[in-house]
Amino acid sequence: AYSGDGRVMGGTQDNGTLYIDLLGTSPKNAKEFSGGDGGYCEFSMLNPNVMFSTVYYGQLSRSEDRGLTRTATPAEIYDDTLTTVHNIGGNGAAFITPIRLWETYYDAASTNYINFKAPKPYVLGELVYIQSKSKRYIKHYITQADLDAAGGSIEKDDTITVQDHYSAMLAVGLNGRVWMTREGIDFSKIPPKWNPIAVVSGMGNVQTMEFSACGSYLYFSNGSTVYRTGNLHDARTNAQSNATKPTCVLTTQNIGTFGSYVTALAVDPMNPNNLVVVTGTYDAGNHIYYSNNAATTTSSTMTSNFTVKQGNLPDFPVYSAVINWEDSRQVVIGTEFGIFATSDITAAAPQWTEENNGIEPVPVFMLRQQKMVNGWNYEAQSPTDIYNHGVIYAGTHGRGIYKCETFQGPVGIQEAVADKLRTRVVVYPNPVTDYAVFSCDITQKSDVAITVYDLKGNRVKYEMIKNVPAGEMKYTFDRADLSTGTYLYSVSTGGEKVTGKFIIQ
Repeated sequence: AYSGDGRVMGGTQDNGTLYIDLLGTSPKNAKEFSGGDGGYCEFSMLNPNVMFSTVYYGQLSRSEDRGLTRTATPAEIYDDTLTTVHNIGGNGAAFITPIRLWETYYDAASTNYINFKAPKPYVLGELVYIQSKSKRYIKHYITQADLDAAGGSIEKDDTITVQDHYSAMLAVGLNGRVWMTREGIDFSKIPPKWNPIAVVSGMGNVQTMEFSACGSYLYFSNGSTVYRTGNLHDARTNAQSNATKPTCVLTTQNIGTFGSYVTALAVDPMNPNNLVVVTGTYDAGNHIYYSNNAATTTSSTMTSNFTVKQGNLPDFPVYSAVINWEDSRQVVIGTEFGIFATSDITAAAPQWTEENNGIEPVPVFMLRQQKMVNGWNYEAQSPTDIYNHGVIYAGTHGRGIYKCETFQGPVGIQEAVADKLRTRVVVYPNPVTDYAVFSCDITQKSDVAITVYDLKGNRVKYEMIKNVPAGEMKYTFDRADLSTGTYLYSVSTGGEKVTGKFIIQ
């Protein structure tokens, strides 16, 4: 596992989970985070102090202080809903227990809210920074709805309720079930609340799993069959997330059974339909399979959903794979003899090349690519504190951990606050019903451009207002052609820009 600032952690046999905290005499120095036979592990990107590790048969631990302390007893980690079903530390899970953490800086559909006690009076349009449950800060402008909820004005000690748009899902694969909590990085919850998001009779132990980048899908395998659980985006309550309840909105689909042991799954970060499955045995000629309909298929027939992509790769085990964040055709795999890659997984017979530059041809059991952006998150209007977007990390058998920076992403840069805009742009009323007014003060005559984007980054409205005189500018915005939801805006003048968001009801 990797943190956004370059720290690394990995499980070892009999030597625990080792943590490279970058504080030693060498950047390669590691110390023990947890003991036993280390397995899957994770860092939180939202809260870089939070770490997770596993040890045999479902045992999970977490730390909120970068490994100085950790909670590890089942009663601190799992609630009764889970422990009454599974014998944690016994036969309740695979020896190497898979976990995966999905996070986002901006979840427009989040149902988590923060009640903020005002330390002073606030007025319409004033900026407030409110700490989220992830310990990050929510950038919130006081809206008319906030004032109305407080009786017309916000005074000291009044309560402001805001959406917590930072979201996380932690999943663990156990015997016959996959469990998920949305409280994994919230240390006020001891233990977090868990729900079984997938229940498959006779499946046995879950061996590997991966979230889609959008967070709507989780793919998992018991070593022979690959499954997809979908609609996670809409499963917000316990009733919606518990697969044993009739109120559950989740669906789980068998999408293929393979003739050899499934070692890893790789989901395209740009398209959850694209899925690579690799197998790790010597007794079959094919070890790489590719689907372009994994998120939507209703078929359980492997040959209907997957095509063989062995190409010119020799017949040896493949243990891991990643689909490159910036080119869905590029796939990198970890094999019995090191790292191989193809520039086009969609080709009928992909050409695989050995990429053991700087690494010996040793077994590479896990490859992971850091896919969250560097520097600045536009939707959340927040720094990410991430500096390693696109870096691939490789965990080997007995030769340590390696990294590759070939596909590193660009540095994110915060939007500049406009000098010519003396004050923040205020949009009111917010939420918008029929019309909204963009209001700002211009220090000198200039053209003003107003652009509105949806949360996918599509430009949905654009207005250029020519020769705006110095002083207060008010622009009336008609929302008739826009559906309900959250939108982002930018107001630009003289090459400078102010950004924000508003809601249409």
